[in-house]
Amino acid sequence: MWIVNSNISEGSGVLIDKQFKLTVTNAHVTDEQNTINVYFPAPDEKGELIKDRNFYLTNSSVLKRPGYYTKGHVVAKDTDTDLAIIRLDGLPETVLEINWSFTRPTTNTGDSVYVLGNPSGQDLWRWTLGEFLNDQGDFLYLQSDVFGGNSGGPVLNKQGSLLGIVARSDRHMNALAIPLRNINRLLSESGLKHSRKLR
Repeated sequence: MWIVNSNISEGSGVLIDKQFKLTVTNAHVTDEQNTINVYFPAPDEKGELIKDRNFYLTNSSVLKRPGYYTKGHVVAKDTDTDLAIIRLDGLPETVLEINWSFTRPTTNTGDSVYVLGNPSGQDLWRWTLGEFLNDQGDFLYLQSDVFGGNSGGPVLNKQGSLLGIVARSDRHMNALAIPLRNINRLLSESGLKHSRKLR
């Protein structure tokens, strides 16, 4: 999803729970805001995804009815790990949550990863192939052309399972991602993990 915050411009996010409408992104994407604007990919008349930022920004009222535009409310935040959990007001019918679990998927040095997101200055709904380098505790180290952006964008392994979310990157194909274990910790500390396990 594409997150628009008037204070910091924009970022990415990932739906981790469809039933409870929970999304994870970076704390720096939400900044000091408790409510943010969230957009999902909308199709044009040919069924192709509309990638133009201006279309979404100027058609929020039209996009709200089918759920491609909604408000998100920050329900948990940890600035130390740069994570925020957002509860959404609505979802489009076609939305899918990212496959993930409370145990970290196995990933080895040299494995392919896929990074999704909306890097600034590029069309929306991009994905790029990358390489997993290593896990150094606070961050997963990757090489991927994310154009120095993609904050909050999910990093997936070859099986499509969530490994973490992009925290920062540079224009030399280096990227750092916040690992899944930190997302699990924030969910646990906020009590949101318990609600997810009830499913």
